[in-house]
Amino acid sequence: MNTTFGLDGQSRPRPPRIFASILLLIGLVLAAGGIRLATLGGSLYYLIAGVALITSAVMLWRSQRWGAYLYGLLTLGTILWAIVESGFDGWALAPRVLPFLVLGLLLLRPKTRRALGMSVERPLLTSPISWVAVVGLVGVCIAVAVPQPYPTLP
Repeated sequence: MNTTFGLDGQSRPRPPRIFASILLLIGLVLAAGGIRLATLGGSLYYLIAGVALITSAVMLWRSQRWGAYLYGLLTLGTILWAIVESGFDGWALAPRVLPFLVLGLLLLRPKTRRALGMSVERPLLTSPISWVAVVGLVGVCIAVAVPQPYPTLP
């Protein structure tokens, strides 16, 4: 059976353990690379992102909703970092931001939200956070689609 029972005695789907495992692997790789980059005097972003992904993965494994919230904060921080790092160049933003946004879509599934003890009765698009995510995703897609002027030689 694919259900567990919460403290209130209600059955809930199992925690998103496969997703948590994927986040854990990505977090370990980012943290390891981030340590190496930090020792060379580079950006601390990758170390911070790796630690945040590992923490989020552990929380999601334990069916704690704060794991999803931490992932959302990491995604927001990644968007801000990417804009500071590369400006509004769509082709530079896409590889930095889109993987986090696409993976985050899995956290919005009703079964996953139910497993984390979140309300699924209220539609997602009534939440202001969902609208911020949708506008951000559309903004990155538009930034990638708009051609950038490149200097040409006469």
